Amino acid sequence: MALAGLNQIFIEATGFCDKPHLCQMCGHQNPKINTTLGNGEMPLALMQRIADQLPRPIVICLHRNGEPTAYSRLGEALDLFSDQITSIVTHGLNLAKKSDEIIGRCTSVTVSIFHNDRDAGAQIEAVREFLRLKGDRAPMVQLKLVGPGDAAPYEALGVPIINRLL
Repeated sequence: MALAGLNQIFIEATGFCDKPHLCQMCGHQNPKINTTLGNGEMPLALMQRIADQLPRPIVICLHRNGEPTAYSRLGEALDLFSDQITSIVTHGLNLAKKSDEIIGRCTSVTVSIFHNDRDAGAQIEAVREFLRLKGDRAPMVQLKLVGPGDAAPYEALGVPIINRLL
């Protein structure tokens, strides 16, 4: 039975976030706030069952409480939705090392950034390298600046910057 009436679905492939320093506004990965924190992964067979039930076309977004690029079978998961519009929302630190699983396999990548992130330097370098590796191929990359902050260090990357206040 296919699901009807949907235009977008968010899939949490993993409950794990591998960012060295937690995002200051995120309570999802903070065990003091989220006492039911889980770090498991969705089995690929379950991802396949979801893919089989989704109407076409629909927007598939991998993100939520876990980091999608930390999912061990990211490329295979994206392949399941190759006929859909697919989006990843990420901290961006794994983009270069997961580039072979992402480039050409999804529609867009949104990198969440925030002011005074201790991982900002590594994030900028990872995004820069990912952009070099992907060239003019998909996915489209955009940056989401969460909260007030200086976008200047990110402007040199040459991708759209979206401002979002919490």
